[in-house]
Amino acid sequence: MFLNYLTKENKENFLKLCVCAAMANEVFSEEEKETFDLYCREMGLETHIPDMSENVDDLIAKIFSSTRMDEKNIIALEILSLLKCDGVYDDDEKIFMDKLAKGLRISDDKILKLEYLLDKYIEIGKELYTEIEK
Repeated sequence: MFLNYLTKENKENFLKLCVCAAMANEVFSEEEKETFDLYCREMGLETHIPDMSENVDDLIAKIFSSTRMDEKNIIALEILSLLKCDGVYDDDEKIFMDKLAKGLRISDDKILKLEYLLDKYIEIGKELYTEIEK
C-alpha cells in the first residue's frame, strides 16, 4: 500500500524482513508468496528472494538505524499485512511482530492501531469485492 515511500536500500531490507516474517511459523504459505510478489511489483523490483545471510536481529537493528519513523510504521503495517494475508495469525507470527515492533521502537498502542485499521481495510476490501461480484 505504501511501499513506494521506502528508499531503495530499505526496499531490499524490507524484502529480507518479509522472508523472516513469513518463515516465523516455518510456513511460507501460497498467500504469503503472492503478497511477497505483489510487494516486489509495488516497489518496482524484480521478484527475487534476497540474500538472507543476516540474522533477523541484525536486520531489524539495521532497518531501525536507516529509516525515518514513517518508514518504520509502513514496514510494520506491511509486515502485519503479510502475516495476516493467509487468514492465520498464529502465536509465532505474533511473537515475530512483537520483536519487530520492539526493535523498531514502535509502541504497542501504535501496533494495535495499525492492526485495527488493517482489519477494517481488509473488511472493506471484501465488501467491495462482494459488491462488484453481484
